[in-house]
Amino acid sequence: MIPIVFFSFLVIDKVFILKKLFKEIHIPKPAYDELILLCNDPKLKKSFNDIISSGFVKIINMDIFSEEYTKYKCIKNGYWDNFKVVGKGEAAALSYAIVNDGIIASNNLSDVKSYVKKFNLTLLTSSMIIALSFENQIIAEKEANSIWNDMINQNRKLPANSFLGYYKNIFPDDSKQYMKNIN
Repeated sequence: MIPIVFFSFLVIDKVFILKKLFKEIHIPKPAYDELILLCNDPKLKKSFNDIISSGFVKIINMDIFSEEYTKYKCIKNGYWDNFKVVGKGEAAALSYAIVNDGIIASNNLSDVKSYVKKFNLTLLTSSMIIALSFENQIIAEKEANSIWNDMINQNRKLPANSFLGYYKNIFPDDSKQYMKNIN
């Protein structure tokens, strides 16, 4: 998972949704490092590190001799033809998901879409996670709308102005196109 998606839930104090949907979350070390450098809020950093200490989020080191690291370098440095060069965090998350048949979580579809398609990865965005939590009755419609608005107020880019607008008009296509291995 790319930490920015995780942080979208952390900043609005809704990590419980992720805990209900997933047993644990793996974040490659380069993605973690990138996020910690960008985070200027000591309270958020502490909350993030507390969740890591709890064991729910695991920071994954990539050995330089591993297949993950090789793919990471290829993605980060643009060694594959016709693929977009992406930043360290997304490159690490993509390489880890490719090698481990994992789920990529990114709100930046323009960067990850070609990799998701080529490697048949499952993709989740913050908006898809909200919709999944609604479908799985983790949250009610009113809370889904509130979470959606909170994310918008925190300058998170979402694909619709409202949760219901997304859920009714975009989510059906997103789930068919990107959510291959999600129950």
